[in-house]
Amino acid sequence: FVGYAEDSFTPSEFDLTPYIKETGNVLAVQVHKMSTAVIFRGTRTFSAFFGIFRNVTLKAIPDVHMDDVWFKPVLNQDNVSGSVSVSMKVSAPDAQNITLDFILKDREENLLAEKSVQLKKENDHLEGTICIDLETVRLWDNHDSLFISCVCRT
Repeated sequence: FVGYAEDSFTPSEFDLTPYIKETGNVLAVQVHKMSTAVIFRGTRTFSAFFGIFRNVTLKAIPDVHMDDVWFKPVLNQDNVSGSVSVSMKVSAPDAQNITLDFILKDREENLLAEKSVQLKKENDHLEGTICIDLETVRLWDNHDSLFISCVCRT
């Protein structure tokens, strides 16, 4: 038994790493018709539906992987200049030396900005933030797009 979840309309994740063998693995799911949600609500609305309403997916995550990334663009009041900041959390065993490279290109692949930062150990993750000021910002519309690349390297 690995885990239990009652709400089949929201995602649930379970770490199977300790249970995976080289061969002979079986993934089995048990679905119950009723849950404690029905008892507490005293009604049979959406909680009366039972089954799996989402894809079941197994994914392998490498030892060094990106846990979270936040892009925060800011347009200055002059509507011409601005900035973008990128914050990243990376999981890596043994607190490896990892550098975050941020590359910003326009639709024609012209380089607009490039910057690197060494990630630092914070709690259980490596974290870092890059802030870049941009002198000229072309406002987005549904015909424009940017190519943003974040690369982690050890």
